[in-house]
Amino acid sequence: MNKRTVQARQRNATKEIVRRCWTLLGGLGAGAILLVALLRFGFPLKNCELVNQCRYSNEAIATALGLQSGGQSLLTADFTALEDKLRQALPYIQAAEFSRKLPGTLRVTVTESVPAFALQDGERWWLLDSDCKQLEVVVQRPEGVVTITGGALQNPKPGQIAKWDAPAQADAIALLLPLLEEVGIRGDITGIFLGVDPVPELQYQDRIRIVFGPFAQKGDTGKAAQLRQKLLYAMQAIERESARQKGVVDTSVPGQAIFSPNR
Repeated sequence: MNKRTVQARQRNATKEIVRRCWTLLGGLGAGAILLVALLRFGFPLKNCELVNQCRYSNEAIATALGLQSGGQSLLTADFTALEDKLRQALPYIQAAEFSRKLPGTLRVTVTESVPAFALQDGERWWLLDSDCKQLEVVVQRPEGVVTITGGALQNPKPGQIAKWDAPAQADAIALLLPLLEEVGIRGDITGIFLGVDPVPELQYQDRIRIVFGPFAQKGDTGKAAQLRQKLLYAMQAIERESARQKGVVDTSVPGQAIFSPNR
């Protein structure tokens, strides 16, 4: 076999390899395009299926998710974004979990918010959950919630976290609510009075008013630590009284809690 023949065969072999590579690349490109199209347009999200019962109907859930508008794929649905949609559109939804049911159904498991606070607004009441998310406005305050008086909301809207009209009130709530959980008396507090003083007052079991008084302006102890200390002093004073005793516990004096029974 002469040299020219060998070179010709090599050139032909190279061309064949190149042709096969281009064919393979073309096939991969077509496959990629098909995959992208499948992910974007395949298995369109058409409806939802509510797994557990809640106050909202399956149709209300679907409307809040925007399923009627179409354009969503079940395969690429952003569950975090969908949960945010539900939480904002339907205030009583605290959390939602999703799973896919091919070819086009989204299964939804809902956790509902429970009213924890009722903020007086004239003759109405704004119901808030434990995270201070605004749920709805009602005429009559329901039983079993903590009454908040002396405060005002800024542009209240169902589904939004409460924004307080006065910065001092916002600071007071931010300090107080985690502390009540920490000390373990959240369930015994029946009222919170904000007022003009940045330090709130509490109603304990509808029978004892807890007055904190002002924070110390000097020293290294922060407001949260001071409030915690005052609350612990107040609870020690309450525990020394009978379970039916009514009155006021005043912790205005540092290191003391003075109980004054009702006459």
